[in-house]
Amino acid sequence: MSLWTKIRKPLAAAATFGVMPATLAAAGGLLGNKQNPDTSASDTLANLYQSQWNDYLARFAPLEDMQIQQMSPAANAKERQSAIDAVTGKYQNAMGDVQRRANNFGINLTPEELQSYKQRSNTQQALDSTTAYNRTMTVQNDRAYGVLPSFAIGGVGQSGMAGMGGAK
Repeated sequence: MSLWTKIRKPLAAAATFGVMPATLAAAGGLLGNKQNPDTSASDTLANLYQSQWNDYLARFAPLEDMQIQQMSPAANAKERQSAIDAVTGKYQNAMGDVQRRANNFGINLTPEELQSYKQRSNTQQALDSTTAYNRTMTVQNDRAYGVLPSFAIGGVGQSGMAGMGGAK
């Protein structure tokens, strides 16, 4: 029974008999008595809690589930591997570009020159892959601890300091 229904009936009876609501309350009509306790406040509070819980389930539970999935070890490993794969693809494309440009200009690289270029490229690729891995891990840690990203207003955390001489 709703709060309005519980209040409406005694008030209608009070109006019919000319009884003031305060008199009715003092007699136990609105405040209840031991034989028929008034539980309208408890019912209202229970309804409020239930509606808050339903609101939480509708609004915030899906977001929390998504954050939990993003912080899972498998998702973190996949994100770090994706960063390394992007760097690897960049260097593979660059190696093909060097060979095409050399061929376009009629330059034939000797096997020693090509090997030297590949060694320098592999060293730089390893460094860039490590940087990509570490920066991805830093962003994941900031996200796990609820720190604002560097691009957010007032952003803090290691990912925010990476471009300013902080963590690298």
